[in-house]
Amino acid sequence: MVSDTIGLVAFSITGALLALEAEFNIFGVIILSFLTAVGGGLTRDILINKVPAVLVSDFYGSIALLVALLLFIANTLNYLNEISILFISLFAIGLRLLAYFKGWRLPKIGLD
Repeated sequence: MVSDTIGLVAFSITGALLALEAEFNIFGVIILSFLTAVGGGLTRDILINKVPAVLVSDFYGSIALLVALLLFIANTLNYLNEISILFISLFAIGLRLLAYFKGWRLPKIGLD
């Protein structure tokens, strides 16, 4: 779980930084971060013949969205540097692990 979380956050940061480098707007940053993070985990799970984590875990994609949002805000406020990226990554890793061990789930909409 720890290595999966680190990979998720690393891919999310990579996607967001590439989008920021290309001067995408907030939606572009979020989409590229999400697709990079989820795509990396999806590929890994398929290669090891496992159900993709994005289909099982509620918080999997949410962490990628949060990382992208925080990086975009830091960039907009001119606070994007190695230290802010480190703090954002540690926060995201901690939140993902806390959600996993506490069994947190996103709310579901009742469509009965």
